[in-house]
Amino acid sequence: MHLALGSAIRSGANSDTNRGDFRDFDYLCRGGDAVFLSSMEEWINVILGARLVICPLALGISSSAAGANLVVVGLLVVALAFYELLEARTQSAKT
Repeated sequence: MHLALGSAIRSGANSDTNRGDFRDFDYLCRGGDAVFLSSMEEWINVILGARLVICPLALGISSSAAGANLVVVGLLVVALAFYELLEARTQSAKT
């Protein structure tokens, strides 16, 4: 996969004149590895979101606005990551 990506970048896959290498890379990304990497990415987002929620308590942030901002953003990150995990599972069940 790395060779296909490297050749796609070197050959100018983003130009309109050469789309062959880009299609090859797109085909490689649609395999099972891409689904695994996507779910791994979402689990990392869950961990980082939880870290944002815990951060005001662990660091003792005295500003209530900053603490509330961290908690709200962290909860949004966690919620969206779980939504993406659920969506990916639903899509894989359909195929």
